[in-house]
Order: sequence, then structure tokens, then C-alpha cells
Amino acid sequence: MLEFLPQPIKEGLARAGTENVYEIRIRKNSPVSVNVKGRYYYLSERGATNRAEEAIVCTENEIENALYGAGRFSVYSVEEQLRRGFVTAEGGVRVGIAGEYVFENGKVSALKRASSLCVRVPHRIEGAGAEVFARTLKNGLKNVLIVSAPGRGKTTILRDVAERLTEENGRNVLICDERGEIAVCGALCGADVLSFVDKKQAFSMAMRALRPDVIVTDELSEGDCDDVIRAIRGGVYVVASAHFNGVRELTVPFRGVFDAYVALSERGAGNVAGIYDKNLRLLP
Repeated sequence: MLEFLPQPIKEGLARAGTENVYEIRIRKNSPVSVNVKGRYYYLSERGATNRAEEAIVCTENEIENALYGAGRFSVYSVEEQLRRGFVTAEGGVRVGIAGEYVFENGKVSALKRASSLCVRVPHRIEGAGAEVFARTLKNGLKNVLIVSAPGRGKTTILRDVAERLTEENGRNVLICDERGEIAVCGALCGADVLSFVDKKQAFSMAMRALRPDVIVTDELSEGDCDDVIRAIRGGVYVVASAHFNGVRELTVPFRGVFDAYVALSERGAGNVAGIYDKNLRLLP
């Protein structure tokens, strides 16, 4: 899954325990850092360390080679992703890219030079969505939005909830996997998956041809809310996530759309801080 990374990093990850690594940050000519079970360390060839002087340091050439490998050695196959600032590597590993971009007519047309990578490693955590499922979906479908700042386990919870919907409720589940991250780390064989399709097209395709009971999708933006509302009005339930630090920060397009809002805690990935009703009242 992480074969595209430079060999010293792969060796360091193996010693740190790859199964415990959530994120890898690689910056040109700077110490490589890793998030291990929610805490940041430097990465040496001997594993995680608190000493920056022991850390692996990557050159710009190594970063570009890693990015090329993450894109399956074909820039053309991931050209659209590159314009959006990321590449999804094998196994649902999302590689965020910072660097120098080329703009044309006010839009990103190409990546000219990559200077740093943020590698987010997906994990399947058994029971990650148990509380959310039990309190919002177990007794019948509802429209649910999970909110938190980045990196608190929204996708991990969505993945587990999708599995529970297919296995325990026998629902027709459609996963709109725009970045190729949800339908990994598990079979999800009972769900229909649309990968690397933008939400507007995915919602339209689903409603017209796939007859889902529920659509599961990640990282809604304000521009997606109209499509969500159309799906709900058409009799399809939506379970999704969005980047907000809490329910009080929800912007107008999101308010009142969902039956339940789940806020995640800053105290560890995947922990629920509170569940709220349609009117943002805290549920017991």
C-alpha cells in the first residue's frame, strides 16, 4: 500500500508499526514526521523518534519520485486529481500535495513542482462507527452528517457505518467515493461504489439508475448541499461528513438538512463529542 515511498521511509515505518501510523509528512530537505496513534514523532530508519537530528530527510527528487509512484507511474491517469491537490494511491492512501502550481484563467491547470506530501493512511478500526450507528441508524434510516476538523476519524466512521448498513440492515447502499478512500480496508461487498466521480454526477447516476436506499459520501462542501437535498426529497437517505469544528460552525446550507448531526471530539480519532437533532439540540 505504501510501496511508492522512498526505501528509508518504508523501513522506518515497518519498525514504527505501519498499522499504527495514520499520517506521514514529507517536506523537502526537512525531517520526515509521522502521526502514530494520534501523536506526532519524527521518523528515522529505526522507527519513530523524538529527535529531529535522527529523522529521515528527503530531497525534492525523492518527493517527485514518490508522487510519480503514487500515481501508478502515469501522470495522465491522475491529472485531474493533481489539479485538485492530491493523488489517491493504491489502497485508498490519499497523498496531499503542496508546491508550485500553474494557473490558467483563474483555475489550476497543472502541478509544476511538488515540495511536500501529506500521506494519509486509511485504517479499518473495528467498531469505529458503532456508537453513531446505534444512536442514529439502528432503528431506521436517517439523514446523518458527521462533522469535525480534519484528521479526527470521519472517514473511518463512515466506512464502518456503511458496512453496518449493508450487513445489519440489508439496505441498498451507494458509496460515492470521490477520492477513493471509503471503500478500502474492507470488502464492502454488499454496497455499490462509484469511485473518483464528483458528487453532482454520482448523485445523479445513483438516483437515475442504481436505486439506493442510502448514499454514503465524504467531505461535503456547501456546493454539494443542493444535490443532497434533491436526493432526500427523492426518498434517498444520505449519510455524510463535512469539515466543521463543531455543529455551531455549520453554515446555513447544512442547517436543518439532516436528521442528526454527529460532532467528533478532539480527544483522539473517532470519539463522539455529541449527537444533535435537526434543530441542533443535544440528544441524551
